[in-house]
Parts: sequence; C-alpha cells; structure tokens
Amino acid sequence: MILFLFRVIQVERDIQVALYQTGRKVAVQQSLGYGEVAEFALAQYYFQQEIKENEYIQDYVKGQNLGIVLLCDREETEYIHLKASYTVEFPISLFSWDGLSMTAQCKQHYWNGRKISEEEGEEYVYITPEGEVYHLTDQCSYLDLSIYRTEIEEISVLRNLYGQKYYSCERCADKNENAEFVYVTYYGTAYHTSLDCSALKRTVQKVLKSEVSDRRICSKCGKNAH
Repeated sequence: MILFLFRVIQVERDIQVALYQTGRKVAVQQSLGYGEVAEFALAQYYFQQEIKENEYIQDYVKGQNLGIVLLCDREETEYIHLKASYTVEFPISLFSWDGLSMTAQCKQHYWNGRKISEEEGEEYVYITPEGEVYHLTDQCSYLDLSIYRTEIEEISVLRNLYGQKYYSCERCADKNENAEFVYVTYYGTAYHTSLDCSALKRTVQKVLKSEVSDRRICSKCGKNAH
C-alpha cells in the first residue's frame, strides 16, 4: 500500500503534465479561430496522444486511458479550462471501495501573441542570453520553464519528464532547509525553495540564425530536424 501511494502521486503528476501540454497546444490552435466543438475535439486528441504510452495510467487507472473523463469549461471566454476525472484502483480489495476518485485541472490563457504563419526571408532561431545553444522553435521543451509546486516529502519519488531525479538548487535550497513546499520544472533537475530564485527565470530571444554562429544547435531540435 505504501508503494501504491507513490504510484498514485506519479499518476497524478503525469495526468497533470498531460493536461498542461494539451492546454498549451489547444490555446495556440485557437489563434486559427476554431469553435467550441473543434476545440474539444482537439483537446481530446492531444490529451490521448500525451497519455497513450504511459505505463502508470495503463496499470493503475480504472479503464486505463479511456477511463479518464476530460471536460472543457467555457465559462471564461479568454481561457481554456480542462478538467480530468479518473479513478485509481486499489491493488487489493478494500471493502466496497473501487479506488481513489481524483480530479486534475489546468487553465491556460488563449494565445494572444503572434499568429501561426510561415515567416519569409532569413531563418530565425531562439536563444537564452546565458545559454550555449540555439533552438529552431520557441516550443522546444528545453526552453519550457513551466513551474509547479509540490511538497518536499514527494521530491524523493518525483522524476522530471526525462525520468531524472530532482536535486536541491545550489542558489536557494540551502537557504531554507525547513521549507514545506518546493518548486520544480518539468524538464529541470533542481528543486527550489523560493519562486524568486534566479534559476527559475529565463529570457528567450528571437534572433537571426546568422547571428549565432558561435552556438551549436540544441540536441533536441537537431534530432527533430532530421
């Protein structure tokens, strides 16, 4: 049962990440002017793509992928609000309980920046001032600094999206050893005790590719380009 509780945490986190990634994609697609029906269909498609190979969902969620009920709340016109309801089954029979009923939510503001279009002329790339690489797209996961809060007790069992452990941030964690909650990112390997930590701030710049000749291409962007 103790190991099962760790799996519940992992399932909850993976579904929350899937909701976040789904919300991001649908929020961008809304710049093309899709209606409510198309928006919901997109959300269903992207969400299923995010969770289709998740072994924890397959093993512990009642009904597996199709057992997760996804809803779109349209009460706020400027936001996409996604809700996922599901049941995590107990590994053994406990009286008449079917499992733990859980709900995850994600709210994303609709994309209100540049329109999706092909830009003519010289190629642009994306960099961070402190980085040593350039990225072919601003959607590269290595540029993603999405932050979420978690309890310090969960850090030992949590993993980022690459399956790596989290370690204390050298800049802030040692300054607040009694923190109850910490902050992590989906792709980073450090946990932080303060949202003001300088390691949780990132500036992305769009520049001409000819201006970054001293930088190498991001390993993820380079792999996707082939």
